[in-house]
Amino acid sequence: MCLLYIGLNARIEEIARLRSLVLLLLLMGCGGSLDGQREPLLASVGVPCGVPNTRPSVDQEGPDPLLGYQWYLDRLGVKDVWNAGINGTDIQIAVLDRGLEIGHEDLRANIAANKSLNFNPGARDRYDPTNCADAHGTAAAGIIAATGDNGLGIKGIAYGASIFGINYVAYSRGSNLRAGLLRDVERTGVSSNSWGFRPATRLRGRLSVLTERAFAVGLTHGFNGKGLSYVFSAGNNRNFGAAGGEDLATYDELHNHPGVIVVCAVGVDDLFAAYSNPGANLWVCGLANAGRRLGPNLDALGLPTTDLSGVEAGYNVRLGTANDARCRHRGEGARYPAYCFDFGRPYDYRDTSLGVPPAAGNANYHRFFTGTSAAAPTVSGVVALMRSANHNLTWRAIKLILAESAEQLDPNAQSDGETLGWQRTGRTYHNGSTYYTHHHDYGFGLVNAAAAVALSQNWPPVPPMHTTDLLSGTDQPGVPNRLSYHFMVNQSNSMNITFVEYIQVLVQSNYPDFGLLDIRLISPHGTQSRLAKRHMCMRVSGEDVRPTTDCPDLAEEFTFGTAAHLGEDPTGTWQLQIAGPDLGRADYVLGLTLHGHTRQ
Repeated sequence: MCLLYIGLNARIEEIARLRSLVLLLLLMGCGGSLDGQREPLLASVGVPCGVPNTRPSVDQEGPDPLLGYQWYLDRLGVKDVWNAGINGTDIQIAVLDRGLEIGHEDLRANIAANKSLNFNPGARDRYDPTNCADAHGTAAAGIIAATGDNGLGIKGIAYGASIFGINYVAYSRGSNLRAGLLRDVERTGVSSNSWGFRPATRLRGRLSVLTERAFAVGLTHGFNGKGLSYVFSAGNNRNFGAAGGEDLATYDELHNHPGVIVVCAVGVDDLFAAYSNPGANLWVCGLANAGRRLGPNLDALGLPTTDLSGVEAGYNVRLGTANDARCRHRGEGARYPAYCFDFGRPYDYRDTSLGVPPAAGNANYHRFFTGTSAAAPTVSGVVALMRSANHNLTWRAIKLILAESAEQLDPNAQSDGETLGWQRTGRTYHNGSTYYTHHHDYGFGLVNAAAAVALSQNWPPVPPMHTTDLLSGTDQPGVPNRLSYHFMVNQSNSMNITFVEYIQVLVQSNYPDFGLLDIRLISPHGTQSRLAKRHMCMRVSGEDVRPTTDCPDLAEEFTFGTAAHLGEDPTGTWQLQIAGPDLGRADYVLGLTLHGHTRQ
């Protein structure tokens, strides 16, 4: 069994307190494998979870009535891409989650026939992953590819794309993960994953050899040999527990794979979300909510998206209660349940002028989907637009374009009060006169659809990737309570890498408490990657969360990852610094792996 997290819809009281989103800790059971089974002759069309509370759900032509509430489309430059005639056509997208309502009125026209998977061993239909008890995957799918111009609901970022769902997170067997990562791999361009192995301040998500091989197949054979783009949310545990626990995105080994695009969350205020995990492995941020400077305009509280159908399903479960007193205006700073911000009823939660217009009322949609679970689908949709603009882009080109086109936010921001801030790395791939900048809270910045698609259309081919392993470092004694291991990169061991694309660091030690360690990688140019920081480890048992000093997480080898050295020439001395008390009482096995190419 596996421990996973999946971001839930935030509540207003948590935004007001600037606390992290509620996370669901799932003890997953085992599901069946579909290996060897034949596909049915007819496509599964799905059955909606409930009866819509508005007009019959008949596909038609016309403007999407909730488009005006999708504030994030303009901010990300998505409409500019649409105006250029690019909407995701011919791109197929997988959504791995707890379920996806493929019969939803605003999704069914874009559902890829016979591609979805249901791992429930007792399911009647193996190709319908609808989960009428959980709206998370349906909400993520709507952001990516809700049908456009059908007179219903919202408009997905890549509204011309096809999409399918896989309920792996509900049945988290390893074989199911591999099947999900490789489902229809040759035709699928994007895999969107608003979940992860929930570290809860510990090291989690270690990849098996078979899962590593699945990623290798997807990156080699996916999307007609160009490689499938795997997008993952960074997680919502920036602040975990009253005792000071904190997650970094690097604590999930799944996120440390070079083929993964790790997505942080930014609010409408252009600041990283208070819950969004920081990390050296962050690539770009997507939009998620109103941010930490909550203003009077509650229209931007979250991302409007698809919900399970009907007034008593999904995030709309309380809409059947007429005139719910908890949703009426109660003054500045009042806390409201998330369901008050739905499209099902014009609640007077602020005043009548900001209420939802009755003409827009529809309980098949929700306006408060947040977290990195919401941010990741915005990036998935942009990647689909990029691939639609240029089918020749490889997965590596996608990552380089996202990094070069991302928008730097909050230029004076430090990282958790430290001095890292925005760091200049190497010269950019396309425009060699500029440099990448990376931040442990923002990655390379906020995704920009218009800039990314513009770069995609004339992107030159990326040279072949090389990988080199440096398995031994030299301990350089000096500062008390700090070990510094040096790795020399030179012409003989660099595999001709002069442009770093990604770096992985293997660490194994019998040090008794991982939470006491600060682990950093420093490049020959002085760029730092914080792989682990001193924090309080937590022990999680159901709803019980307690601090613990029993945290020997490095007894089994763990691979950290960092994007913070993109474009650097690796030649020279790399330092791996480990700081903490009584370091001499433990042994260490260390390794450095460089992924990159020869700069042209």
